[in-house]
Amino acid sequence: MKISHINFSDNIGGASKAAKRICEALNFKGIDAQLVVLKKILDHQNTFQIGSKPNLIYSSVIRKMESIVAKNFFQSPDSSFSIHPSNAASLINKMHSDIVHFHWVNAGFLSISDIANINKPKVWTLHDMWPFCSTEHYSESNVWKNGYPNNDSGFIEKQLTQFVWNQKKKLWNQPFEIVAPSNWMADCAQNSLLFCSWPITVIKNPIDITKWSPGNQSSARQLLGLPLNKSLILFGSAGGIRDPRKGYKYLKKALGNIKKNIPDCELVVFGNAEPLFDPGRGNIKVHDMGVIEGDEKLRSIYRSGDVFVLPSLQDNLPNTCVESIACGTPVCAFDSGGVKDIVLDKKTGYLAQKKNFIDLANGINWILNKANKIEMQKNCRKHVIDHFSYSVISNQYKDVYERALYK
Repeated sequence: MKISHINFSDNIGGASKAAKRICEALNFKGIDAQLVVLKKILDHQNTFQIGSKPNLIYSSVIRKMESIVAKNFFQSPDSSFSIHPSNAASLINKMHSDIVHFHWVNAGFLSISDIANINKPKVWTLHDMWPFCSTEHYSESNVWKNGYPNNDSGFIEKQLTQFVWNQKKKLWNQPFEIVAPSNWMADCAQNSLLFCSWPITVIKNPIDITKWSPGNQSSARQLLGLPLNKSLILFGSAGGIRDPRKGYKYLKKALGNIKKNIPDCELVVFGNAEPLFDPGRGNIKVHDMGVIEGDEKLRSIYRSGDVFVLPSLQDNLPNTCVESIACGTPVCAFDSGGVKDIVLDKKTGYLAQKKNFIDLANGINWILNKANKIEMQKNCRKHVIDHFSYSVISNQYKDVYERALYK
């Protein structure tokens, strides 16, 4: 059984990390899995770039055009249309693989018609909501449940939104296997008009528990130049503090509340491409680690912290959250999206009421001052081993592939 995993890149965004880990888990199981990307950045022998330089140039032009339209006419500037002409399907059909497994395929890579024209058994892991929505990757409205009949946006957005959704409905007329990394994402897909009759399986994104594991906190802090005698609160996001969906403003308010009760706490921020400048964060000291290159340093950051805070308002199965509990660091997060599959309230962390910064502060305070730290670290480790390890996830995917091949 040979599986070709299709993703835009091997090193851009959370989906690329998840796709690589799924391939590793399958290889661990003895299943021949390779990652096929449009934009290859890392030198990995099991990752292959499809197409040529003209394909990359063409995709960048498509991305630029989509970005211009989205920023000027759409409420969400991150909208993807994927209605461009493309020869990607013919390239994928020529590959010697038994199954094609989609991940995140936008940004000028696969079009809606490409996905329909691939003539091999298909599996799709949902890293966001775009596959069953129209153009949006995340949506707080419910218009995707019934085909956008009451879309009250502007004329251009309304017309394009309806056109893209109609294309999906028309061209994706043969159901294929859908995998949702979280129960929340599975529920969304099941309630959508596009995927309501498709087979949907919940399989969490895996993590290598032999590498992502607890370590000595003091050693990690010394390595990173962080204080040894402070309570360290971690916050990490590829979107940094600028992505509203990541909820940084709620963390900022919570920190103002916490500082009154825990004067010796400090904040460690990572994932920002630019230096952090936020004069409104109060008088709490911030250690800005910037973009982290390399997993070893990232593991040290998780091991250095006392709590990782995830104030996201809507998220699927965040890699940062899984990585944190794998390293034994509990997570305080809003009860939203798929986070509750990772954060078991008062066992592997604390689930705060969504958008309630006071409850978020209470959760951080509970983990820092009231929780049994040794017991919580054991809970974190057990949860990861039981539900996110390579051996568990590879077996679950094997079942999905067998259904796709033999149905």
